[in-house]
Amino acid sequence: MVNDEKRTTTEPFLLEKERNSLFPIRHPDLYNAYLAHRSAFWTEQEVLLSADEFDSLPEDAQFYLSNVLGFFAKSDMLVNSNIDERFLGDFENNETRMFYHYQLMAEDVHTAQYQRLIEVYIKDPA
Repeated sequence: MVNDEKRTTTEPFLLEKERNSLFPIRHPDLYNAYLAHRSAFWTEQEVLLSADEFDSLPEDAQFYLSNVLGFFAKSDMLVNSNIDERFLGDFENNETRMFYHYQLMAEDVHTAQYQRLIEVYIKDPA
């Protein structure tokens, strides 16, 4: 799982071998970060958009928000690619990998929410 480039490192944290068991927790600080991240879980279905008044915003504000939503809809997918390609392969300890797996899932929720906002707010002029 570890990137070949990282095998030459002397960083002890990157040299840990994969374990087939989570317990006992070897990195309580990382495991607690994972638990804190998990406690903030939400889904895009929880966000009620029916009371929003996007159409009543000034045109320049609508333009600005449309561009921001478009940016984040794409960039969160890039965040996931970066985590997957640049971080997960560097670590074999379970606590770090669990945190990054959860972050991948959370970014998926963000991506779905941005896409949903675009669907609801931005009208196709055609």
